[in-house]
Amino acid sequence: MVARPNPNAVRPRNGTDDDEERVSLLVDHSASNGGGGGGRPPRTPYRKGKRPLPKSEEHRPFLQSYDAEHTTKPTSTFIPSSSSSAASSTSGGGMRRRRTTSGSRRGTRRPPKSKAGRLADQFFGANWNVTRLLGYVMMSFFMGIITFWVLKVEHQQLGRLNWNDTIVLQPNSKERKCFNLKHGDKRCTCPNPSVPANNNQDPKWKSHHQRLRDTARKAQNSKLDIVMLGGDAVERWNGTSGLGMNKYPSMNTLFDKYFQKSTPGAKYDALALGATGDVGPNLLWLIRRGEVEKLNPKVWFIHIGTTDLFDSKCTNRYVVANVLNVVQELHSKKPDAQFIIHGILPRLDPEQVYSKGNDQLGEYWHRAQRVNKLLKNLCETGENLWYMQSGNHFLKIDYSQKGRNPVDPRLFDKDGDLTAPGMKIWGAEIVNKTGIVLAAVQKREAEAKAKAAAP
Repeated sequence: MVARPNPNAVRPRNGTDDDEERVSLLVDHSASNGGGGGGRPPRTPYRKGKRPLPKSEEHRPFLQSYDAEHTTKPTSTFIPSSSSSAASSTSGGGMRRRRTTSGSRRGTRRPPKSKAGRLADQFFGANWNVTRLLGYVMMSFFMGIITFWVLKVEHQQLGRLNWNDTIVLQPNSKERKCFNLKHGDKRCTCPNPSVPANNNQDPKWKSHHQRLRDTARKAQNSKLDIVMLGGDAVERWNGTSGLGMNKYPSMNTLFDKYFQKSTPGAKYDALALGATGDVGPNLLWLIRRGEVEKLNPKVWFIHIGTTDLFDSKCTNRYVVANVLNVVQELHSKKPDAQFIIHGILPRLDPEQVYSKGNDQLGEYWHRAQRVNKLLKNLCETGENLWYMQSGNHFLKIDYSQKGRNPVDPRLFDKDGDLTAPGMKIWGAEIVNKTGIVLAAVQKREAEAKAKAAAP
């Protein structure tokens, strides 16, 4: 049987004798477990100030109980140097106690993590902590506030673009009219949306608009279903582009196929009044000449804003104002008519050239999509307003490319204008939309008659 030392014995400061005693007890304990020479071999004596861990966990309880019995709590009592034994007993010198608390570095395990902790490790990584998580939460909170503020400011700026209010932007307004300019507004060509504008100094523009006025004057007594107003895409329905300089006979054939009832299969009679390069104020000028406002179609088709954005570089608000003022000018004279507002069609940036390998839409199309969204929201505020967007038919679906779908080069020429196949697709979409509008109007009128006839 192993003899236990006296707990009241004086412990040496350097810990040498105590280490030897611990080694001897460890050897005897191993011999008692294994019996005779079958026990574990004696361990290497402890070095001064350092103690290696046992190689087996079976010795841990023995050492812990030994430390608990032979360790005295140090005191702060001063002991003279002549009594070295007393000083050793009160100073608590010798070996450092083995830490067995929950915060120890050795001999303890971390408690298993809860389900929430495992989920946090899965989403945030094994090195996450509460401080880092709170940092992410605060960062997301502030980013949300900034985003909300930016969108609120933009909404307030566009809040004045209401169908029931006239847009009046003074030429000396401090609001920025153009974007993407290195020299401020000095080179900005964006016009004032509320002021009719002409370009009579250009002979081609002047002569082409005179032809449009003559065409409108001749059609005043005609029963038209649709009157189209716009830029280059609308001008092409007449078989020309570039203010009448370029001829496209195939476009006349397509127009007769869709918009002349005298042609077999056509459902509607239409009139196209378009000019390449026109912006919203140019249409205001044309309408106020008197010839156009005397027409009485069932549907007014407005497609304007492409030149305002891509060439004049107007901001989103100015582009929407240019379109809205044209519609309001006609609506004030034709309150019972229906208005189809077509969004801006897909188009490459002005710096890009249409080719097979260069068909990715850029920043300008991103702005055009914002304008289209605003036009769509405005159409929802008016009873006789209808929004139309057929831009998806001019894009090719390419699942191998990320981001926006590229434009279909077969439907656009080198200048970014619609070709004959593109105009064919566009004409079919206009016919379908017109049918939907007129059917809705007939249903509305029938319901109004039934309500009036009811007792």
